[in-house]
Amino acid sequence: REGVGKNGELGGGGGGGVRNYYGPQRFGSRCSGAYRGHAILEEVKGKEGKKAKKAANNARMSVKGVFALQAWQSMVFNVCLGRRSSPSPLVGDILLPASGEEGLSGERVTGKNRDDIQDGRKVTCCFPGNRVMKAYPNTPAGAVESEVLKEAGVDERALSMCDLWGSRRVAFLDFESLGFTFEVMEGGRDV
Repeated sequence: REGVGKNGELGGGGGGGVRNYYGPQRFGSRCSGAYRGHAILEEVKGKEGKKAKKAANNARMSVKGVFALQAWQSMVFNVCLGRRSSPSPLVGDILLPASGEEGLSGERVTGKNRDDIQDGRKVTCCFPGNRVMKAYPNTPAGAVESEVLKEAGVDERALSMCDLWGSRRVAFLDFESLGFTFEVMEGGRDV
């Protein structure tokens, strides 16, 4: 892919990368943590005033509640990442510095700057929260992100009450940073 480097970086020579999914251990047994996190947000969303505040505080003050909310955020990130067709930057994507520092915001890719960015910034996906920079909804990247957030039932008020800031997370890891080896087995024994 001309103009796209390893890890979805702009300006490199081909490459691509491996999707930077959260692993299954993050979600609990049979994704129970992620479902519990969704249920907490739905409970907060369905209440008003002091009752909503109490439900949010209960979740925030409980280790299980915090883990459940983070599992839900991770699940939404994974779905968003899974819907990307390639590591190539899209108009509307938000890029992080080449150092890979994750954070609340970054630089948006526009039709004007897409071909000019040459410093290895990394494509991100949304780890949902009430303060995270989102891709523009009327762009290719934003359309994917908006669709996933809508399907997940993201409610800004509930995210805010549960104090879930969110983040931008690098979407693709380059092949060179992965350390693994293969052993060939033949007939049940090492070769």
